[in-house]
Amino acid sequence: MAEQNYPLLVFPSAAPADRDKRNAARPKALHKPSLDRQRSRIGPKFHTLQTTLEAQRLQLQATAPGENPEMVLVFDVIGSVQNFANTVKRTPGLEWLFEEPASYEADEDFFLMEDEERPLLGCMFLIGTNKAALDQIISLWQRYLLDPKEKFERGFNAWRGVFGYLRDVRYWSVQDRLRLDTRETLANFLESSEETLRIEIEAWVYSGGPERNAAVAAELTKLVSQVGGRVLTSALISAISYHGFLVALDRAAVEQLLSSEPPELAFCNRVMYFRPRGQAMALPSEGGQSIEHSAPNGTLPVGPPKIALLDGLPVQNHPLLQGRIIIDDPEDWEAGYEVKDRVHGTAMASLITRGDLSLDAPSLSSPIYVRPVLRPGPPDLRGGRAECTPDDQLLIDLFHRAVKRICKGDAGEAPAAPTVRVINLSLGDGNVVFHQEMSPWAKLLDWLAFEYNVLFVISAGNCTETLDIEMARDSFKELSAADKQHEVMNALAMRAQNRRLCSPAEAINGITVAGLHSDGAGPWVGRGEQFQAARDEGIAPYNRVGHGFRRAVKPDILFPGGRILYRAAISSPVHIARVSPVHTVLAPGHKKAAPITGGERSPTNFSRGTSNATALATRAAANILDMLSSMRAANPALLPDFFDTVITKALLVHGATWGGHETELLKATNYEDVHRVGQQNLLARALGYGAVNVDRVLSCTDQRATVIGFGLLMTDQALVFEVPLPPSLRARPIMRRMTVTLAWLTPTNPQHQAYRKAMLWFDPPKDTLSVHRQYAHWQQVRRGTVQHEILEGQAAAAFVDGDVLKFKVNCDAPAGKLGVSVPFSLCVSLEVEEGVPVPIYQEVSEKIRPKVPVQPGG
Repeated sequence: MAEQNYPLLVFPSAAPADRDKRNAARPKALHKPSLDRQRSRIGPKFHTLQTTLEAQRLQLQATAPGENPEMVLVFDVIGSVQNFANTVKRTPGLEWLFEEPASYEADEDFFLMEDEERPLLGCMFLIGTNKAALDQIISLWQRYLLDPKEKFERGFNAWRGVFGYLRDVRYWSVQDRLRLDTRETLANFLESSEETLRIEIEAWVYSGGPERNAAVAAELTKLVSQVGGRVLTSALISAISYHGFLVALDRAAVEQLLSSEPPELAFCNRVMYFRPRGQAMALPSEGGQSIEHSAPNGTLPVGPPKIALLDGLPVQNHPLLQGRIIIDDPEDWEAGYEVKDRVHGTAMASLITRGDLSLDAPSLSSPIYVRPVLRPGPPDLRGGRAECTPDDQLLIDLFHRAVKRICKGDAGEAPAAPTVRVINLSLGDGNVVFHQEMSPWAKLLDWLAFEYNVLFVISAGNCTETLDIEMARDSFKELSAADKQHEVMNALAMRAQNRRLCSPAEAINGITVAGLHSDGAGPWVGRGEQFQAARDEGIAPYNRVGHGFRRAVKPDILFPGGRILYRAAISSPVHIARVSPVHTVLAPGHKKAAPITGGERSPTNFSRGTSNATALATRAAANILDMLSSMRAANPALLPDFFDTVITKALLVHGATWGGHETELLKATNYEDVHRVGQQNLLARALGYGAVNVDRVLSCTDQRATVIGFGLLMTDQALVFEVPLPPSLRARPIMRRMTVTLAWLTPTNPQHQAYRKAMLWFDPPKDTLSVHRQYAHWQQVRRGTVQHEILEGQAAAAFVDGDVLKFKVNCDAPAGKLGVSVPFSLCVSLEVEEGVPVPIYQEVSEKIRPKVPVQPGG
């Protein structure tokens, strides 16, 4: 008999409650240096700072009498220091710039008593200072040395915590500004035939009004001019502490920057970083002919857009897209965008609106808004043109203006698409790989998400490198398909550090998507030296891996990204099996619209990657939004549309589970015998919360009830939601599952190491239902803006009719004063296996009012 589907339920109003205390980790015993040792270690360093600043003062006297020189100080501190930012801000002459978490190697001075080799967690504080302020810091230091227990004046006691755990103090140097990745970019340019290099300079952002930042811009413009360069454009976004300059340098200027005697520009205390130019790029397709798509076009969408796509320019008159996309091209890029080059935007628009064409899925019910942010670059040796962000604009400024235009309007105009709730970003900057520090692009998306109440769905990024497998070339060729896949997966796992997320996939307010090795193209028949590098429905081998910021779960979810073929090289060294991906527009992969380049009327071809997975996740979000609209139509007061963004975010993750992928990955990486926490760490990096079954979040069944709730919270507040326990589960030893997902949008503090201003969490009522946590570690799931937990159990649970499951959503502010209400959504599902005669939905729905008689969205 066909499975009966029912609409989702909505929690009755939640009850306010006192916030729970967070479970703090037990502090580990730390060895730190004695007072005399700190005096001998740190004292000379403060003296060096004084000497350096005095030398700068004397140098300025000759050129700018009366100017007060400044420098940026770096304090490396083991552990954390409470209220240090407030202390700095109270000190005249000091400017709080930012702090970030850091990891330090243990040494003879600082180490953990129980594990002397373990790296230590700490903070790097960056502070702007003038001579008078530095003198005051040193005065406090000297008082500390005389009596470490002496209390300083009100508001200055945080310095005692800094001095006691101070590992190093220095000034921000040329080496900090010109980091290794930037030096490599500069060196590669000098080895090329190019005459001009465009790089970014990121300056410190100063508080106290626009005049000081304007002075920074003037100073940098002068210094860039002195080396023969030009500032092409700049952007100041104070909300994310970003002040960027796009700069053109000739070969002589680049040589100066890399020389042993760099120019004044490299020593400028206004400069935070020199960076490679931020760029998102989609490479041209290779090989294969397009296929005519003859299926009927279907019903055209109606109404305003709910989804936005920031990408390349699609072929808007393609029969598969015509009437389904709304293109907004304010800078008239279409004039220089040949149809043959409109590859990536056409593909993403096709996948969002139509899905994988091989599956003949229904089209979206509303059109999507498309803003081009890519345009064709110069032709390569084969004549193909990559689509990339323009080289005459700052990437951060481009995306800031694009999103602002959608949500708020630009230059006094009305918003271009104010009904948009989800923005697809199937792009990334492969030159900026996430380690510990948030990229400016990720910071921008986090701020825009909260500012405009939108959800960014972001690609994790692709990594399709050639792999050298430690196995004889001929032996590898003789392996079975499954054994080849095992060897490839193991080789990828060994290279995980080189396959980290690329910017802006680390954004904490967004949903980051990686791929499943899945599509609707049907069975693949092997040809030549080609083979599938992963099993069907397995983990896609092109995925980049997490973790996210502060070891949060990233990527968040997995969606089908399409299957990819690999080829074994026939000319590698005999002791090495060298395999590389096959880049083609032939199957397997997702079937999608392709540019009209010949006589075809409705051409299609195939592609794969995390861009595709992201587009399909966005498509799922659109279906969730349609379902919420249907629920609202039946009862407008039931679901205020303000909460659509966070409900969609929660439901998009709610259907995720590892679903057996963990067993495959542990076997491929030889992690089967590693302790549980180590396994969870590995699995979360690759799987996130797992593969999503969208159908599970669009409707309920007789054996599964899903209840959604929402609300607003401020610091130290909590709300309690209640789900009635189904009487049929009482005292019955049957397998049951409870899935709980909490999602929110947080404001951010880019100057604070915690960054995330709002931390929300719940403790699942596992004992009431006799269930136990599965999958990701309970602490890790609380580090982002989605807490997704699955609990299962089979032991009989003792409760009486009328008992409820209580879910308390708590709010704390770990990164400074919150000051605003934070929107969130809570989704809870209770279920038993399908076919088990336990009417979960009926029993829960009868006790929750109101019920909503609505058909689930498609």
